[in-house]
Amino acid sequence: MFPLVIRIYYALLITLIFSAANGLDRKISSILNPGCNDCPMNTTTLVYVRADGDSDTIHQIWDFTRHLPTMVMSVGSLNSSLNIKWDGTEPKDFSWSEEPRYTFATVMDKLIEYDDLNDNGYISPQYPQKEYSCKRISWALKESILTEQEAMVHVVGTVHSERHERDGFVHMKVDLLPFRDYAVELPHLIHTANSSLVDISLVNLTVSKEYNASRFALHFVLVSTDDASDTMHYTMRKSLDDEHTPGVFEIIEIKTPSLFKNEEGGYLQFRPVGYTDVERNVASSTMAHVSNFNR
Repeated sequence: MFPLVIRIYYALLITLIFSAANGLDRKISSILNPGCNDCPMNTTTLVYVRADGDSDTIHQIWDFTRHLPTMVMSVGSLNSSLNIKWDGTEPKDFSWSEEPRYTFATVMDKLIEYDDLNDNGYISPQYPQKEYSCKRISWALKESILTEQEAMVHVVGTVHSERHERDGFVHMKVDLLPFRDYAVELPHLIHTANSSLVDISLVNLTVSKEYNASRFALHFVLVSTDDASDTMHYTMRKSLDDEHTPGVFEIIEIKTPSLFKNEEGGYLQFRPVGYTDVERNVASSTMAHVSNFNR
């Protein structure tokens, strides 16, 4: 599928946020593979994070066990709890003590390589393109921090080449800090106790030799407990705070229907910028684009 090997480094920082929950600071607890006695520590990664505020609890699940990186955020009462049952190394049942008040989730299900014929970064159905399902990616846990001060996992996915060339990698870091501040890494998105930072890097991916200008896109599926007839909403706003991300003045948000209508719900937020080098700075920054999405 990918017959030519070149070195690629591309990084993107995304935030998943709940605005339906109350409070800026929370007490967090986290555990790796809760309830699983047979899970290898380095190849099975499911993290459960509980974040208690003054009047509610946010439950988060970061799951890589089915190869599709999945992040679930549910808000419930302080008395709510979650129990996970396993079948070997796969979670089979998620049982709530009470129905969550609201749930929002996102899944990264595929990578798309496309030939950027107009060299503008946008993906179009008219462009030659190839899809690579994330089900074919093998994830391994590289590092983790699971304390009362931070919940973080860094996993590395191996993108297997079909013709025995060098494998590529997808690095994904998910981080929750139970207070409001700017992220350490560029583009310095704001994080709160109601959000998780997701940092994605594409490293050494192999490109198709028949493409003249290969680019890669990440495909996400977003779901929520809103009515099935509703849809997500794309919004873009200007940022006045250019001190933290020089040269990037836009913030893009994809909001759930409940948030768009009632100002309570979940959303995915990012600045439209990526980085082509491990050292992130203005010189290595490049624009990122959002394609049209459907229901």
